[in-house]
Amino acid sequence: WLNSLLAAPLGLLSLLPLLAVVSVLLFLVCFKLFEKIASRWFYYTFYSYQQVLSDLGKQIIQVLDLTKLSSLAVETLQTTMKLDRAVILLRETDGRFVILKNIGFKEENGISLVRDSFLTEYLQKTQKPLVFEELALAERDAVSEQEKVNLHKLQDNMQRIEANVCLPLFAGQDIIGIIVLGKKISGDAFSKEDLELLMALSSQLSVALQNSRLYEQVKDLSQNLQSKVKEQTQNISSLLAMKNEFLRVVNHQLRTPISIIKGMSSMLYEDNMPEKEEQDFKQKLYFSAERLSIILDDILTAQTLIGEKQEPDLSPCDAVEIVDEIVQKFSPQAKAKGIRLLFKKPDLGGEKLLLDETMFEKIVAHLIDNAILYTQEGGVVVELGLSRNSGAGQGRKTLEFSVEDTGLGIDETTKQNLFGLFHRGDQAKSAHPNGSGLGLFIVHEYVKAMGGTIVAESQGIDKGTTFSVRLPLLDAVG
Repeated sequence: WLNSLLAAPLGLLSLLPLLAVVSVLLFLVCFKLFEKIASRWFYYTFYSYQQVLSDLGKQIIQVLDLTKLSSLAVETLQTTMKLDRAVILLRETDGRFVILKNIGFKEENGISLVRDSFLTEYLQKTQKPLVFEELALAERDAVSEQEKVNLHKLQDNMQRIEANVCLPLFAGQDIIGIIVLGKKISGDAFSKEDLELLMALSSQLSVALQNSRLYEQVKDLSQNLQSKVKEQTQNISSLLAMKNEFLRVVNHQLRTPISIIKGMSSMLYEDNMPEKEEQDFKQKLYFSAERLSIILDDILTAQTLIGEKQEPDLSPCDAVEIVDEIVQKFSPQAKAKGIRLLFKKPDLGGEKLLLDETMFEKIVAHLIDNAILYTQEGGVVVELGLSRNSGAGQGRKTLEFSVEDTGLGIDETTKQNLFGLFHRGDQAKSAHPNGSGLGLFIVHEYVKAMGGTIVAESQGIDKGTTFSVRLPLLDAVG
């Protein structure tokens, strides 16, 4: 019996190593389970701030996108420290703060903290995180009464928006941003380790934000340069196209009248030409020379108008007389085509108006010439008149000039770029292949230089066109 009693403990002793191993395994399993439950349900977490800093530091140095960087920083802080809210504010070059990433805060609340410059001045002075719980002590120890008032206001504001920590981000001595953190979900206060983590993170994040900003600036500059290069390339291409079109127009416009002049001149040397035919040739020769003169004048005028602002040289003019002389000048051309050219001459009592005479003459001449050129039957009616402004500028006069024809007409597509350089509609090209596309461009530029407006109205193809010009008058001279 005694032997058996002594043998029992010896058997139990042999099981002790096994029991020890089982106990350790059970402890580890229970510890892991407890840690998981505590972290999830009681917001209790064991974390190494050194590890978090190391991991986040490795990540943020690889991120150059400002949005991604701010999201990574705020989400990491919020998740790791189990915060109910967090926001990062970035300071713009003009001093304003903008929200980069926000979790939990109302946007207006996040901005309200920095609306008063006191917070940034205080963070600039202390160069460390501002903790809500420490504000009461700071208020107590404040030297000036104004600082006490400001600290109390800041404390009230942080309490109102439920902010617990304001973490400054520096570039040298200047604040470039602020991270505002809410409460821990567990209700715990921010520990010394927490603040050390935040200060270390702020240094890392400040550098990353500066790098990101520089990257954004370089990217914007690069895109800007690419855009400028593209724009310049397009401008050069446009200028080359304009030059080619200009040379084509000059070549075509000069070749036709010169060929006519040369051909008719050589025929005039023949002695056996009948007198009537000779007179006809001389008339055509004159018209061709006149056309050549107009073309050369248009080319030189258009060249001065491209890219240059024109200043009108105002002087007292008899507008009725100017229009009448130009109508008389074009009457033979209209008669040769078998169309009527009528000037409804107004009675302005000999009143002289302040106009740029050269500009006005070219406006009138080009519109009448254009109307005759594209009218095959019917006629052209020219009108001139004065009207008084109502409303703003009441009492001042406006010169109204219009040319109405029964010719080719204009469709809506042609209207869109009617006054462009070298622009001619398809119908105009078919009806008169030798046109230059300079006349209406010159008219438009001169009307604009004189502060006026020009409008083209047409019911469509083959339904005629009316060009109406309005020129405001600065003064009238008796």
